Amino acid sequence: MPAPKLAPKQDVARLVHDLKTPLSAMKTASDLIAQEPLSDQQQHHLNTLQTAINSLAKLTGAILGAKTQAEHHSGVTSKTQPEARSVLEQLTYIADLFSPQAASSGHTLTHRWSREAMSAYQTQSDELQRILAVLVDNAILYSNTGTITLSAHIKFSNHQPNIVVTLKDAGPGLTPEQASHLDAAPTPKRKSDGHGLGLWSARHLACDHHGDLRLITNTEHAACFELVLLIQEIEQTQQLSTPAPNMTRSKLSGSVLVVDDNEPNRELLAAIFSSFGLTVRIADSGKQALAIQSKTPSDLIFLDLNMPEMCGSETLTQMQANGHAKDRACFAITASIAPEDRPALFKQGFTQILEKPINPSALYSLLESTLQKVS
Repeated sequence: MPAPKLAPKQDVARLVHDLKTPLSAMKTASDLIAQEPLSDQQQHHLNTLQTAINSLAKLTGAILGAKTQAEHHSGVTSKTQPEARSVLEQLTYIADLFSPQAASSGHTLTHRWSREAMSAYQTQSDELQRILAVLVDNAILYSNTGTITLSAHIKFSNHQPNIVVTLKDAGPGLTPEQASHLDAAPTPKRKSDGHGLGLWSARHLACDHHGDLRLITNTEHAACFELVLLIQEIEQTQQLSTPAPNMTRSKLSGSVLVVDDNEPNRELLAAIFSSFGLTVRIADSGKQALAIQSKTPSDLIFLDLNMPEMCGSETLTQMQANGHAKDRACFAITASIAPEDRPALFKQGFTQILEKPINPSALYSLLESTLQKVS
């Protein structure tokens, strides 16, 4: 008697279930290796291996969990929430995982990003890591031998932080058919040579997380993909503090006016901005801020919303009326603000609203992005 034919979903579920046995064995073997004396390099490679195993285990568990919930939807009302993942953690994982593979194939995998800036943000789950795994793996398998460059920076759009990641290889570029897979999945009539399903699923995942994946350069000498994903700032539980002296950053160029009636807050922000390389001017009231900005205009203006006599919003209105806020980036600082009050502040002309305590790393990224637009 022939075996019953499985439905596609059942087939996938069985395959995923079968994967759990070798994954479990790999996990046990890696745990045993971890108990042995290892060199620093061996420990580094083992950490990468264990991270990969854990990621696969979580992915298979999520697929099986989704299937179970679908089969018992009438009795299951709760849904497991995805675990937020650090942007830096995901970028580092990709670099560590694929560097040996790239080297063995004759490639050089290089990466460029600010560790401090990336450490200040997170994604909803591991979508960044999953998309980049497809892009880097394709570059290693299908591009000309040469340098593969992975770059990342933070960009603010509509007052929201996004991570922009570019991956550039040495060509030969994608054919029109291969590039079309970004927009439509391969089918029996649209066969794939390896790029297809991976590219389509990667872009689909990016769009599902309010982002996009585009092919921005496609020549015989280079192909370059650009990934944009919405990210969130990692909440700071500690109070606002000056960055550690051993933090290394590229110095910013520009000037900032800090307006706050609270002296400790004012001095602390001034110290942070000075560590960024900015020229700092301070004012303890809206009236003093107007006088300073009229004589020596600053590129960036930070206004505390809750000041006596003239609040931050009123100060900005007066600066705008005097023409002293034109082409300037203005930031509102507050201990808390109701969500319904934010649109009015943006409409007034504030570039961003910062709630205390402020994350210095996220602040640096914000200013770096803002000053690039101003210049």
